[in-house]
Amino acid sequence: MPIPWHTSAKAFTRVLRRYGLDPVAVADVDAAWRAFAEFAQVELAGLAPDGPDNDMLIAQWGSYEWRGNRPFLTFARQLTVPHVPDSLDEDEDEPSDDVDLWQLELIIGLSDTLTPAEGRTDWHTAPPGPARAAALAAMAAEMRRHEPLDLAWRTVPATVELAFAHVC
Repeated sequence: MPIPWHTSAKAFTRVLRRYGLDPVAVADVDAAWRAFAEFAQVELAGLAPDGPDNDMLIAQWGSYEWRGNRPFLTFARQLTVPHVPDSLDEDEDEPSDDVDLWQLELIIGLSDTLTPAEGRTDWHTAPPGPARAAALAAMAAEMRRHEPLDLAWRTVPATVELAFAHVC
């Protein structure tokens, strides 16, 4: 049964806890990935209709300025939802095709002693089900193919952040 998209952070937190993980102190990257893969199969209600990318899975890794040049690994689910007017300046009576992007991210900061893999983003838009399971397996295989990420997969993260935010 689908759950409301805006409850994604709570739902993912429950899955993480079932895997014995604290959402802000993950000590096992492999268990975090398995929890993410399980959560990625949860159907969400209230997404924008007719969009192939209204429920996108993203894995990102590397070292970037916006993360303080620390190597990191992020598992994310990006959701496209119908726009909800948030000010009196917006006309609420007229139908709109506007959408908002929300992103649920588990951001895993890796040890500075790890040499990061070249920065990369991998994404898939397969819907929940067998195609998504195959996409998740391919994403995991791609990440583990990079020696620094494979090592990170077996190392306790330096930092962890769970974020759910409106990104645009």
